[in-house]
Amino acid sequence: PNNRRQLVLIDQEGGRVQRIKSPATIVPAMRDVGASNKPPHAASQVGRVLGTELRAMGVDVNFAPVADVDTNPDNPVIGARAFSRDSQVVGG
Repeated sequence: PNNRRQLVLIDQEGGRVQRIKSPATIVPAMRDVGASNKPPHAASQVGRVLGTELRAMGVDVNFAPVADVDTNPDNPVIGARAFSRDSQVVGG
C-alpha cells in the first residue's frame, strides 16, 4: 500500500492553452498580458487568479509561462504564449 498522495499537474496557460474552461476564469494569452499598460501588474494578477483557482481544484503544479520571451518570431510554438519579444518587458 502506497500512502503517498499523487501530484496533480496541468498546463493552464490562458489563451489557446486553457485545459480547464468552466468553472475556471478564461484568461487571455500571455502576449496580451504583456501588451497591457502595466505588464508586471497584469501578469501578477493573472498568475494570482490561475494559482488560486487551480489550488482550489486540487492542482499542485501549473506549467504556465513565467518569464517567456518570444525570441524567434519564426517559431509558431511560442508565439502568443510568451509575454513579449522584448526581454525588458518580460523582466519588468
